[in-house]
Amino acid sequence: MAMSCIGFLLLESSTLIATSHSHRSLLEMARQSAVTIHIAVSFTSIPNPHCRVLHSGITPASEVAVALTASPDFDGKFDYVPYEEYTAPNCRRVSNLMSDHWAFKKADTIAETVPGADSTMLTPIVLGADKTTILEPLKAGMLAPHILRCPDGHYRSAIFELGPFIVDYPEQVYLASIVQGWCPRCLANLEAEFTKGPNCFRAHTEAIRKAYNTDQLWDVFGVNSDIKPFTEFFPHADIHEPLTPDILHQMIKGTFKDHLVQWVLNYIMATTDSEHDAARILDDIDRQFSAIPMFPGLRQFPQGHNFKLWTGDNSKVLMKVQPNETVTISHPSYSHMCTYIFIPAIAGHVPDCIVQCLTAFLNFCYLVWHSSHDSFTLHAMDKLLGRFHKLRTSFLDSGIRPNGFALLRQHALDHYIHSIQLFGSPNSLCSSITGSRHISAVKRPW
Repeated sequence: MAMSCIGFLLLESSTLIATSHSHRSLLEMARQSAVTIHIAVSFTSIPNPHCRVLHSGITPASEVAVALTASPDFDGKFDYVPYEEYTAPNCRRVSNLMSDHWAFKKADTIAETVPGADSTMLTPIVLGADKTTILEPLKAGMLAPHILRCPDGHYRSAIFELGPFIVDYPEQVYLASIVQGWCPRCLANLEAEFTKGPNCFRAHTEAIRKAYNTDQLWDVFGVNSDIKPFTEFFPHADIHEPLTPDILHQMIKGTFKDHLVQWVLNYIMATTDSEHDAARILDDIDRQFSAIPMFPGLRQFPQGHNFKLWTGDNSKVLMKVQPNETVTISHPSYSHMCTYIFIPAIAGHVPDCIVQCLTAFLNFCYLVWHSSHDSFTLHAMDKLLGRFHKLRTSFLDSGIRPNGFALLRQHALDHYIHSIQLFGSPNSLCSSITGSRHISAVKRPW
């Protein structure tokens, strides 16, 4: 029996986010509020006669947004206007959605293009969904200001705007109307290094749709002409901009687990004199994993790395930091003590350049996970990512990656810094948030 969830929507107003509160805590508060978000279920085969089918409707997105905005639970945690925060001269800090560049740009655009909106409260909608037709009720609230009750009990003129969209890559392909394997954010050069290309944007996509035929769009630009991005039916929206970094699938499961960890194991298997020697090295690595001491927040692996189902949480544990080794980030306030569980386990079994490659990547990940970022952390991220790109050629030189690094999930890391500047910390805009709600609302009940 197959089931598809056609009406599940996670929606929040980012004006509800205070500097010291994450999107994750906001979603938890919304879950506990009086707002009901219904789920509609459709079956592609006849249900089991012993199963009871629950029929429910879909709460219009506009009603959910209005109810969340009016909830007094968010009083004191609500940003009514975009703001800038500086920790030092020319050092801007971004954390939540209203502190970033995107909110300022959208507020200016709406004030210039929507009559009567020059003193209106910007109300961005942060959402994760697998269908978009349910967003139609929001459109009227994007075309003209309307009155909303706010958490402090006052009424304000407000206007909706589609904000960051939290979806994984298969859904990004559909939403952005691109060809599988292409980047939804830029016209990446599909060569060995998968180098970052010019940013995609709505006007360019519309222009090439008119200028080229279906085959040219597919082969040259990676555009699927059979599908139109749903954002074309909403004002001021550009599907290429709001797609957020997917830390879970791009960084943790993708680059770390599926790529780097596997490449290290492949290197050991390829460079030892015999299968027996390779097994001995892998057994030693397993012993180090199984020897992880009991400590709050650390998962233990009594069977080493060969556990039956390697989840995102398992990968996070191997990427964890322990107080031991200093990593300096060109600013005294960003000197952190961190050494990673996976690094000492492989040190001595692989060349130093490979150890340094993984260290650069994990230091980059450590900064991505920050709840707020400023000019120093973003600069450090850029340097670490460049160092990772330089050092990963060790796998090319050793023959482990003879075809280079045309890897979409690693390419996605190139967009993280710009995305942080636009939307704030990606740690609060990851698909693991919507995934956790999918588990509690769909998988467990089913």
